[in-house]
Amino acid sequence: MKTYPISIPMHRLWAARKNIAELSRIAPLVETYINAMVERSDDTCVVIHSRTVAKAIGEDSALVHEMIMQIDGGHNGLTVQKTTYHKM
Repeated sequence: MKTYPISIPMHRLWAARKNIAELSRIAPLVETYINAMVERSDDTCVVIHSRTVAKAIGEDSALVHEMIMQIDGGHNGLTVQKTTYHKM
């Protein structure tokens, strides 16, 4: 289970993919969307599905799924443990 706030470890994706510009463009969208969903939730555990993220940000479902897998996601998405988090 990943803790909030999440970030995508890009070095893992860069090793497997050629289109770094596309990854660099989409990764912040995925991170921002997931972190916003977690922040808005009243639950301490938040389940987020890959397809929901892809549809919401208007990006390729397979690529979004691949990114979510890199942040300890499973085959359908990821579960995020919301912890006490203070922005600096």
